[in-house]
Amino acid sequence: MKRRAVNSALGSEYDRFLFASIGDDRDAMPLSVVSLLGRMDLDPWEEAARLAGLSAESAAQKLAVLLRALPDQSPLRPDADSVAARLIALLPHRGDGSGSNVFP
Repeated sequence: MKRRAVNSALGSEYDRFLFASIGDDRDAMPLSVVSLLGRMDLDPWEEAARLAGLSAESAAQKLAVLLRALPDQSPLRPDADSVAARLIALLPHRGDGSGSNVFP
């Protein structure tokens, strides 16, 4: 996982979202949003900020893509859309949807 630069603009306001439980991975290990993003080699705080700048629908779609990228054996794959919507609701605010480059 990339190291996050110290930046007061990217702080604890995303903790509820980042440390929320997603469920268990294929090895029955607990998985949180921060661990999911870390596994994807994405900076969790930067991604949370980007998702917060999108509409709830767009952000949930982006997060669902990451959930579906987990290994095929993951029990989260079938529920990726509902899990993503639940998690996005934990972000501190959502923008007008003008952000577009959350994920490559």
